[in-house]
Amino acid sequence: MYIAFPDDKYKNYFSFEQIMNKKMTWNDISIKKYLEIQDLINDEAITDEQKEIMVANIIYEEDVTELSLIEYKARMLGLAFVNTPPENAKLANSYKVKDTKYIVKADLGVIQANQFIDF
Repeated sequence: MYIAFPDDKYKNYFSFEQIMNKKMTWNDISIKKYLEIQDLINDEAITDEQKEIMVANIIYEEDVTELSLIEYKARMLGLAFVNTPPENAKLANSYKVKDTKYIVKADLGVIQANQFIDF
């Protein structure tokens, strides 16, 4: 089975197995998008079908209902991860942003109040 993938106006065709190997994970989603998706999933006033489309709109940042059926199906195949909980993240001991190194203290019992409170 071959499915047209969204790029190059259907010039590139990928097998079903290739598409499944390229599927997304929670690691590909920003925290902002994750929170939007969680709010949407927990909203009981929206049907499951509406949630599926709205989640795809959040992730792909476009209206997926405007895509061709082939593009829509190809993109929806990659969203299976939404039905699984995110893996627990492992904190590194430090992070470097530009030239500044930040040390992580994961145990909140050992930091002082003035390190925690945002003044």
